Amino acid sequence: MERGGANAQTERKLDDVNRKLGILHDRLRKDRVSAMIAGGLHQMAAAIQAYDYHDGLRIYNQLVSTGNFSEISAFMLGLKVLIQVANQLKV
Repeated sequence: MERGGANAQTERKLDDVNRKLGILHDRLRKDRVSAMIAGGLHQMAAAIQAYDYHDGLRIYNQLVSTGNFSEISAFMLGLKVLIQVANQLKV
């Protein structure tokens, strides 16, 4: 039973991540992301593609601490959760 609960919790987290990634996608498509954030997102993507989740979270933290809250608040937590889940699942 516990395992099913964990799977359901992970599924809920990933549903929320999907929603937040949709927001990010819309903002990128409409060119509503600053160059600094876009550059940081590219760096995060490169780290994740290399399975370097620690560096991905480091870049995430840097963006959150230096970025404009109103620009990033709708999607950044989704990216953090995605990195954390990928690291936990070793994917």
